[in-house]
Amino acid sequence: MTSKPETTPEPRIIRRSEAEGLGWRPIDTAPMDGTPIRLLQGGEVFAGFCGDDADFPWQFLDRNGRRTFINGFRHTFSPSHWKPLADV
Repeated sequence: MTSKPETTPEPRIIRRSEAEGLGWRPIDTAPMDGTPIRLLQGGEVFAGFCGDDADFPWQFLDRNGRRTFINGFRHTFSPSHWKPLADV
């Protein structure tokens, strides 16, 4: 039986100053084609994507991969960093 290599879990709250050292990429390099990704805002991690709404481009995904329309309630969601979902 082989054991899995130990990994240090990512902290639940991530400081913006530490994000790139943890593999997070600046938001201006994120895919803008609707690809689902992880987004970092205010130290918290969300699954989401960049949609086609110019006023509210960043949208959340729920646990089942469906759109969550928080931005439709005029919630300002401005992530600072992103990671591919495959990095989980």
